[in-house]
Order: sequence, then structure tokens, then C-alpha cells
Amino acid sequence: MESKFEDFDEFVNRVKEYIHIRIALFKIGAAEKGAKLASKIMAKFVIAIMIMMAMLFASFALAIWLSNITGRPSLGFLIMAGAYLILAVILISLKKRLRFTGIMNEFISQLFKEEDDDGIED
Repeated sequence: MESKFEDFDEFVNRVKEYIHIRIALFKIGAAEKGAKLASKIMAKFVIAIMIMMAMLFASFALAIWLSNITGRPSLGFLIMAGAYLILAVILISLKKRLRFTGIMNEFISQLFKEEDDDGIED
């Protein structure tokens, strides 16, 4: 009778150990996926900043060029401001079509992407 209780106690201890290991694996997996997602977001953010800086300098260059063509320094910058205002109105009018579900779906797919045992993503 004593050995049955010892076997049962050993079984309970192994189940507890298994549960703790599974919880630890889940935490590690969640941390890994979170780190990968954060690094991808950061990389895309840096790229977006670089593109915005390039567009800013190109806008200044175009505004100066338009100022030289028109002969009035302020007119080139006003033309560029008007172009950006027209672009903003177009984007606002198309905002229902320009939903960000694609970005949201990309984040969700990255979060739930499975990996093989050798670390290669599917």
C-alpha cells in the first residue's frame, strides 16, 4: 500500500514539474515572439523616418526650385503647401478605403507564425 502512495506522490510531483516547464516554455515563446515583433516594428519605424526625411528635403528642394522659377521666394513654398493640402484632402476623402487592416493582419501573422524545430519560419 505504501508503494502506491509513493508512486502517486511521484506522479503528482512529475505533473507539477511538467506544468511548470510548460509555463516556462510558454513565457519564453511569448518573449521571443514579442522581441521579434518589436524588432520588426522598430526597423520599419526607422525606415519610415528615413523616407520622411528624404521627402522633407526633396520638398524643400522643390520649393526652392519653384521659388527660383517664379522669381518670388514665398510663392514656391506656398505652391508646395498647396500641393500637400490637396494631398491631405484626397487622403481624408479616401480614408474609408485606406483602412489599416493590412498592417494589423501583418502584426497578427507575425505574432502567430510557426517555426520549425530548426528555427526556420514557415
